[in-house]
Amino acid sequence: MSDELLFAEEEVNAPSQTETDRWNILVVDDDAGVHSFTKLALNDFILSRKTLAITSAYSAKEAIEILKKQSFAVILLDIVMETDHAGFDVVEFLRKELKDPLTRIIIRTGQPGKAPERFVIDNYDINDYKEKTELTTDRLYTTMRTALTQYRQIVDLQNSKNKIEDQQQQLQEYSQTLEKTVDARTSELRLANERLKELDTMKSMFIASMSHELRTPLNAIIGFTTLILTGMVGKIEEKQKDYLGRINGAAKHLLSMIVDVIDISKIEAGHIEAVPEQFELNALVDEVARMVEESIKKKNLSLQIELDHAIELCSDRRRVEQSILNYLSNAVKYTENGLITVGAYEEKEYVVITVSDTGIGFDDDEKSRLFKPFERLDSQLKVQAGGSGIGLYMTKKIVEELLGGEVFVSSKLGEGSTFGLKIPKGK
Repeated sequence: MSDELLFAEEEVNAPSQTETDRWNILVVDDDAGVHSFTKLALNDFILSRKTLAITSAYSAKEAIEILKKQSFAVILLDIVMETDHAGFDVVEFLRKELKDPLTRIIIRTGQPGKAPERFVIDNYDINDYKEKTELTTDRLYTTMRTALTQYRQIVDLQNSKNKIEDQQQQLQEYSQTLEKTVDARTSELRLANERLKELDTMKSMFIASMSHELRTPLNAIIGFTTLILTGMVGKIEEKQKDYLGRINGAAKHLLSMIVDVIDISKIEAGHIEAVPEQFELNALVDEVARMVEESIKKKNLSLQIELDHAIELCSDRRRVEQSILNYLSNAVKYTENGLITVGAYEEKEYVVITVSDTGIGFDDDEKSRLFKPFERLDSQLKVQAGGSGIGLYMTKKIVEELLGGEVFVSSKLGEGSTFGLKIPKGK
């Protein structure tokens, strides 16, 4: 038979305690006096605000039956009972059958000769070994407190480990779910991107085709108005000449825009390749300067060219000229008075070309809008300067995608701007 005794602080009306408020202790010994001594010695024991719940077993067989139904923090275990090794049967059952590594086992034997300490420690998974004669009241209290402290620490560690393993499992499941989601989204984005590229190419091809169709009638308008303006088909009045001049100028401007749109479309569709040739940059800059000479004179601006020495390039001459002209035309449009400077210098394997002006400039907030198609910065000159907003975008496309270089810009509102491009010198 087994009996159980609960210990609490000495109060007349002490409240009842749940199982979690107590340390479950199993005392296994065939001597009833040992049970009585244990309960008296640990009568006032409290650890972490928990009292003891002591269960008694008077044989190994009885202890095993109890262990099948209940777990314990500490077992005070005698060895020699119904057999000389009965206590070892309890140890083996707990550790191997129940696979319980947590419960603290304290051997308490009155016949150490039949169960020597070294033999027991070497061959059985126990946690402490005591002879009954050395377990006085204080020593038993200390031994129990040490065992329960170890048990609590081990349980806390095990709980932490279990919590970490659960979190790792959740994290792994989440990671797998996320990976599948990312794979699915990546696949969708890849298909969508491929479709967008296909549509973009079709758009560019369509624009190029339609623009070509538009150029034919525009060339006719320009050609015939030019013939009339030169007087080759007869004399015309001044008013008629003025109107025809406007038509001719507008047609040329429209044709220029269409050519730019065609070029952009072809570049985006990958249908244009650079045609490199050897040329002198100084001569090219002079040619571009002559192209804007009339516009510069009309606005009473000054143009300065700063090239210290002859610079030779092997690049697409037409595209370099187009890029510098876009920069220079832009500078003329947005400069009311002052100076425009074209500069160039070599930097290792590159040539850097800059166009600076003393125009209206812009702040950092507007800088992000530059080099985007059909974007024009807000200013008092926006209306009178005119333009389609594709010049800088066109320049960026040419420099980066055809010439293998890069564009850059710096500006200060009210003081002017510097636009530049950096391209390989080539061989």
